[in-house]
Amino acid sequence: HKKLANKVFFLSRLSYKIQSLSAFLPARLQWKLNDKIRGLGNKFPRNLNKQALKGIQPTELVCVAGNPHAEKLNIEISLSGFGDSQGGRSFRRTFDLEPGWNVLSIPINEIAEVIDIKGLHRICIVPQIEKPHFLQFSYCGYVSSVSQKKIKLLVTDLDNTLWDGIVVESQEHRFELKEGVKDVLHELDKRGILLSVASKNTLGDVRPLLEKCGLWDLFLYPKANWNPKSWNISEIVKALNIGMDSVAFIDDSPFERAEVIKALPAVRVFDASEFNALLGKEEFNVPVTDDSSRRREMYKSEQVRLDVLETTGTDYDKFLKSCEMILTLLGLDDGNRDRVFELVQRTNQLNYSGNRYTREYLAGLLEQSGVTPVVMRCEDNCGDYGIVGFAILTRKDASLEVSDMMFSCRRQGKKVEHAFLYYLLQRVSDSNLKDCVCVYKRTDRNHHAGQVFADLGFKRQKEAKSQGQRAKREEERAKTEDAGVERYVLGRRQRAGDLPVSIDDKLNLKFMAKG
Repeated sequence: HKKLANKVFFLSRLSYKIQSLSAFLPARLQWKLNDKIRGLGNKFPRNLNKQALKGIQPTELVCVAGNPHAEKLNIEISLSGFGDSQGGRSFRRTFDLEPGWNVLSIPINEIAEVIDIKGLHRICIVPQIEKPHFLQFSYCGYVSSVSQKKIKLLVTDLDNTLWDGIVVESQEHRFELKEGVKDVLHELDKRGILLSVASKNTLGDVRPLLEKCGLWDLFLYPKANWNPKSWNISEIVKALNIGMDSVAFIDDSPFERAEVIKALPAVRVFDASEFNALLGKEEFNVPVTDDSSRRREMYKSEQVRLDVLETTGTDYDKFLKSCEMILTLLGLDDGNRDRVFELVQRTNQLNYSGNRYTREYLAGLLEQSGVTPVVMRCEDNCGDYGIVGFAILTRKDASLEVSDMMFSCRRQGKKVEHAFLYYLLQRVSDSNLKDCVCVYKRTDRNHHAGQVFADLGFKRQKEAKSQGQRAKREEERAKTEDAGVERYVLGRRQRAGDLPVSIDDKLNLKFMAKG
């Protein structure tokens, strides 16, 4: 889409040129003809937009307008059809432009009552002024004000959210869950969405109530205290090691919701009245696999490990060795493809490319010659983590290339990625391959992940010295269409690393050797 976008400018100039040829026609006929020309010309950029925004539902029409004058001005935003495309209907909304920049928005559901936004239509901005004024417009178009990222964690209030009433104001502490709440929480847990609590109460008061309702075991790191709820959410997120933009919060209190919105703008906030509707919202519609239903237990097992580390005061590397971690390398197949798809969609901090593969792409990997998708499963003496990693290996000339690699954030800090890469280096040394090359695209979320290359001695690949090699390298780089890609290389190594993770290679990666 980006490669074609620069053609839109030339298309618009061509459209204006064609429209100018109708200048000799009567005004009304000229207007109708030019409407048709503009409509045809707009099909190309509209189709580009449709492809680029596939799967994203707009929530509002936004116009960013600048008023450089001292006085307030008025503008009208109207939407109407081309010819008969909207049946003669039009939508109009008037705004006051304050001095300075203004962000004007119209909810999409209000527009949809009049205009079919999927049909052909135009957006017009008309200043309501008596004399000419200079105005600036930096953007006008449909946007989604809700993050399209899937939710990994729901933090819920308790009083008047899960049940009617306030615990601290009750003498008997007899509460019943609101209708449907328990079913929603269990379904979210089944989908692998983590659950926690942020409540203005004491844990000693609310725990017996949650245990009685059969909900206590669903919640990870529940917080019941008198701290701001944004602070509690931050502590929960820190403990779970997930991104704030994958968190949702639900509360009946407008004050508490506003406080979280102000302090943690990345968190998606819902009114308690929406509780039973959460399951139908797109951000809660996540792939469900065998690992999803066990995700809460996996996090609880992780807490057991951390508790052991804290109470024993053991050196961290020694502690990792004591866990006796085993990383099993498997092939991609029908049995694990859904979990790999889920992992690809969810992981950010240990995603070395930032890629989000579709199910169809993953299935297609099995048909590509010279490409080996590797699925990684991890377990230790505290429990089974399930599938925690995925990589794509390719044989290129005398090199083994790790063209993509990603791990669950549950494995962060456990040196699983170190063990996997070092094992690949051992396989390179056992074969007649020259080196191992890792492709890495640095993002805002995964910049810490690149430390593994320095830890293992990888060097960032330099430009080739000879002109011919340089030209070939540039050609290869152009194929990636991404200047942000870094490549790290390390040659044959004979000595095995002293790492706290054992490898169980079900794939027998020695096949990378010729013959």
